[in-house]
Parts: sequence; structure tokens; C-alpha cells
Amino acid sequence: TFRNGIMRLQVDSPYARHGTGARRIDGTPTALTLHQGELYVGGGEGLWRRDRAGEFHAIQDVPHYVRSLVSLEERLYVTGIDFRRVEPGDRTALLGSIYHGLVAVSTAPGFVVHGSNQGLLLDRVTDGTWTPAGRVEKTGGPMTALHEYPAGVVWAAHHTTGLWRVDFRGGVRPDATVKNYRSAEGV
Repeated sequence: TFRNGIMRLQVDSPYARHGTGARRIDGTPTALTLHQGELYVGGGEGLWRRDRAGEFHAIQDVPHYVRSLVSLEERLYVTGIDFRRVEPGDRTALLGSIYHGLVAVSTAPGFVVHGSNQGLLLDRVTDGTWTPAGRVEKTGGPMTALHEYPAGVVWAAHHTTGLWRVDFRGGVRPDATVKNYRSAEGV
């Protein structure tokens, strides 16, 4: 109430909540991917799978914030507070600690790049087994957002050192060509 009466404010929103009750997506979506014909949506409140009938199902054991989702070798991986693999029955298995972002390199099957507190790290994935393949030289600090564009080129964002471009078109190696875009380059 106000001194001169009661005020009402109505705001119409273009956003919709999908599903009802436990079958809705809560929070802000931050990551999307298709995996085995189904849409997975990760966000500030966890991870959901949209089945072929259009219903959303919460994936259990995912601690709130999801940064990235990667479908690789018939498996779905989730990064956020920790690193997990989605298992049958809408459950997850804990694989490791902090991964700030994750992207598969499309020009080199089986290779992934992930952000860590030490910069960009490389891994080789074979039959679900992850083997470290080195740290990308000239990178450091937590790289939080990763994206591949064009094929073989990975872009990474760092909150204080700007935007990073790593060119893996000549192969996924720790000494790949790296360029850092900062305020002088308009970032």
C-alpha cells in the first residue's frame, strides 16, 4: 500500500514453464544438447531430459548449476560444480571435481577440451575412459565458457583476461596456436 492508495502492477511474460509439478524446468537454462534423440536442458537448478512424448524429467544427483553438456561416444557428460556422466534411469555418476566448461573437438574424434583453474586442459576419451593429454600452453586461470567455431577452433572466455582462440585444425596438441583477445582488440 501507498500513502495515496493501493497499487497493482501486472507484467505479462513471454516465458512459459514446461510441464507440471515435478516435471517442469526450474531456474534459468544455461546449456542445451541433443543426446540419443532427446533434448537435455541444464541450468541453475539442475538438469532435465525431454522425452519423445514432450515431458521433462529431472536427472537426479546433479548439484544445481550446469555449465555445459557434451554428448560423446554414446554418453552424456555434465559440467558445473563437478563433472558427471548421465547414467540410465535419469541418474548420474560423479567423475571428478571442478570442470569449468567442456567441448568436444569435432575435427579430432575422442578429444575434448575443458576449462580448469590452470587454463585449458586436453583429454582423450576412449570407451568412456578419460586420459589427460596435456595443458594448452599460454592459457591460465579458469576458462568458463567454451565453444567450437569453426570446426577445430575452440573459443574460451575468462572473466579477467578476455577471449581466447585456440586453433586445433593442425591437431589437438598442447602447443596449438593460441590468440588472446583483450581490451586492445575490442573485448
